[in-house]
Amino acid sequence: MVSTGTGPETALDEPSMRLRKRSAAASLTARAYLVTYCLIVGAGSGAGYGQEPDVSGILRRLRSDDAFESQRAEAELLRLGPDALPTLAQEILVSDRSSRFKALSLFTELIQNLLRQFESEEYAFAQDKSRLETLDRLEKATEARKKLKDEIEAAKEKDPQVGEKVQTLYEFRRIERAEKKAQSDNRNLPEAGRRRLAIVKAQIDEWRRDDEQFDETVGSLIDLYEAQAEESGEFTELEALRKTELAERVEERRPRVETTRRQLLAIGLPALNQALARRLTVRAQHRPFYDDFVTSGLKELDDGHLQTGREFEVVRYTRSLLWTWELDRKTENSAVAQRLLTRHLTATVKNLGDSDPLIRENAANELFLLGDRGTDALKEAISQAPASDPIASRYKFLLSLLTWRIRPSTYDRIGVHFDDFPSLSYRKKRRRIFDYARVAMEDATATLRAIVTNDKLEPNLVVKLAAARALSRLGDFSGFNFLIADRPDVMLQKPEISRDFMFLRGYDFIREKSYESAIEELRKVLDQYPFDFEANYWIAFAYLLVKRYEKSIHHFEIARRVNPEDQLTLYNLACAYALNGDTDEALTALEKSVDVGFTDAGHIEKDPDLKSLHGEDRFQQLLRKLKNSSDNR
Repeated sequence: MVSTGTGPETALDEPSMRLRKRSAAASLTARAYLVTYCLIVGAGSGAGYGQEPDVSGILRRLRSDDAFESQRAEAELLRLGPDALPTLAQEILVSDRSSRFKALSLFTELIQNLLRQFESEEYAFAQDKSRLETLDRLEKATEARKKLKDEIEAAKEKDPQVGEKVQTLYEFRRIERAEKKAQSDNRNLPEAGRRRLAIVKAQIDEWRRDDEQFDETVGSLIDLYEAQAEESGEFTELEALRKTELAERVEERRPRVETTRRQLLAIGLPALNQALARRLTVRAQHRPFYDDFVTSGLKELDDGHLQTGREFEVVRYTRSLLWTWELDRKTENSAVAQRLLTRHLTATVKNLGDSDPLIRENAANELFLLGDRGTDALKEAISQAPASDPIASRYKFLLSLLTWRIRPSTYDRIGVHFDDFPSLSYRKKRRRIFDYARVAMEDATATLRAIVTNDKLEPNLVVKLAAARALSRLGDFSGFNFLIADRPDVMLQKPEISRDFMFLRGYDFIREKSYESAIEELRKVLDQYPFDFEANYWIAFAYLLVKRYEKSIHHFEIARRVNPEDQLTLYNLACAYALNGDTDEALTALEKSVDVGFTDAGHIEKDPDLKSLHGEDRFQQLLRKLKNSSDNR
């Protein structure tokens, strides 16, 4: 099978799938070229296999006047593995000022890469565990359902009403739990719920008066009834296979997650500080993961992130976000954190005027990470500068970047800003938003969230919706969630918004390989829009990946009828038919996909989904036709 370009522009990662990326030429940045060159030239200069790297020696060479030697040292730092990062973290603190800032930039890059790995593994691990727990509940519910059926049939010989009594007792317990929950939340159960509770309680009391064995008979069945009611559906042989596969994956991932966590905690407070930096741009669903990691990490490390000694200047760039953490949570340490952060902000603004460009760059990005506090500090510095001081004009553009939540290093990389955004037309604003999301990717999230949530930056709901859609294409649904909560009267009146929201959630589940969740979400779209091309295509794709071929064929066929010229729909329909054993239908769909433009003979020949067709004359004729056509071009 192959992916398609009909959905959001994000490649899917599936072993049996060929990724067809856009044909735009990729260009190497100067930094990437430099690192690649240095890795080649300096390949033999680092520590040998199994040897400890000489981190202090690398840092000495990093500040060398010889440009080649300095660049080579930079490449060697970027090659350091996770186990060398604790040493690097300590060595940075004793380096001279210039080397410290240069090494700190490289150290940040290494830590961020390790955090991405940790985040990805932990999220996949949590998803697999959750799905495994769901299947476990389904298995227990299925077993309980079978046992309950047998026991109720046996009990009916003595009491024909036993089934009704079990259901009524279950309803009574459920409403009673809801009432207790409402009371704990300082609210009342709705009037309808209270009336129903009184009715079922009276019925149960009557049964108890008439039957002394009520609790013994019905009580022995109620636990089974509750267990079977926990999950709907049946635990089939396919679910059993999935459960085995998930259990194996969970055990495979567990040590990787634990190892990466240990590696990060071994680095110490700088790793936690960088975790908070990464938290600013990750998807909303990943932020609780970073909250938990930092909270538990601080408890385990407990080595004084509220630094107040003479080392303040050395450590402040690796502690600042931990100080904001204390302030935002209004802890008992907030007063100390406030003093340290105020001092750090003053020093950071001063660093903006340093003669070393790397120190200036670090300071600008640090102000971005500090959010409104960084923006306010820069505003104050500009307002207090003498009229003759060029600082006001020099930092005006930086202030604009911070206001629009654009990381200065991101602007240096892609050159997109929002200084003129308020004066643009809606059409141009929308184009700017989607262009920025496309080129900045994850780094665009802070700006897009600001547009959605900050009426001073953008008051127009239609523009906010464009930003929410751009966020959702990056897998972050916080924009939609915010607007639905903030303006439910407007949002819920727009069916196209709910369609987009559900579709993009479904697509994101596919990208994360949560195929059953994707099917559930896309089903909601099709309930409202049964002939939606994208929803039919992607639900068919999800069904194909979970080997439910008849369902996959059904929805690919609908997508084909909506858009008969889409080559990838026809190709994947051929795969579904082939895997389902429908050889003639598979060959017909494959031939049609070629007729409308699918010409990748190599992929057709190697695709395991089409293996059952290899012995067919029509398949071999199609391959020969494609290869001859390719040779003649």
